[in-house]
Amino acid sequence: MSENQMTPEMINIILQTVPLSEDRTSGKSSRGALCAYAANINKLDALGPTLKLICHKHASLLIEPKQYSIVGKYLIEAMEQVLGEAFILNTQAAWTTAYWQLAKIMIENEASLYRQREEWTTWRDFRIANTKRESSEITSFYLQPVDGKSLPPFAPGQYISVRMYVPILGYAQARQYSLSDRPNPGQYRISVKREDGFDVKRPSM
Repeated sequence: MSENQMTPEMINIILQTVPLSEDRTSGKSSRGALCAYAANINKLDALGPTLKLICHKHASLLIEPKQYSIVGKYLIEAMEQVLGEAFILNTQAAWTTAYWQLAKIMIENEASLYRQREEWTTWRDFRIANTKRESSEITSFYLQPVDGKSLPPFAPGQYISVRMYVPILGYAQARQYSLSDRPNPGQYRISVKREDGFDVKRPSM
């Protein structure tokens, strides 16, 4: 598969930036995002809080600069489908320029977030050292790094991304969980609420 193609795993990452309250299949969310960007194209400061949240989300998923090229390609194609005949060459060129202006801002912000991580700039393997049933719905997992290296401290409210390979999907999925214990250089704790899956016979955590 070409490195310029959109993989199922990457599509899943993009969907994680769409709120669950929005329709992820009809395209309404994508069109809404395009309209919001268009409305603020000359006043990007208005998008500051939203961009900050997106950049933190991207950093939690270890988004790389090269992935912006792939997203940009498919975003422009999606806009062409939405605008139809109105999407002339001049319009395409203008939106491509605007996209890369925004992408540059986000890439720089995400690079700053990565620098703050010091040595932790990639996915790390953890093992489940212990579990504790907190209630009928919530279970705490104690995670220790396989490499045995110390874990950095964290501030209240911070979260980590947990990525696992899902055989039925054929790719890895990442989810974010708040750290639910005091800082400990030897382990992290997350507390997960049990949620029913789409198939009630196969509930998920």
